[in-house]
Amino acid sequence: MKRENESAIAEYFQGGGEIQRVEGPVRFTERELIDYLTKCGFTVKYFAGDARPYACTRKRYSLSKLVQFANEQRRLQGLPPIML
Repeated sequence: MKRENESAIAEYFQGGGEIQRVEGPVRFTERELIDYLTKCGFTVKYFAGDARPYACTRKRYSLSKLVQFANEQRRLQGLPPIML
């Protein structure tokens, strides 16, 4: 490790910094994902046959983008990320 990195890390800990472990992702089904977002106060609508079949927050999302959106909410709540 470089000397400047050692100093920066030492200053971080001396200033009250701490390391937190991030939990691994939680497996969700598509239905559980939609239920989670609904519990967070979001309305999710599904449009079959569309490249971005999910509507939420006045935007259209693919399933992978909807997962990213949900993970942003989970990060704000201090929860582990979702994976399908």
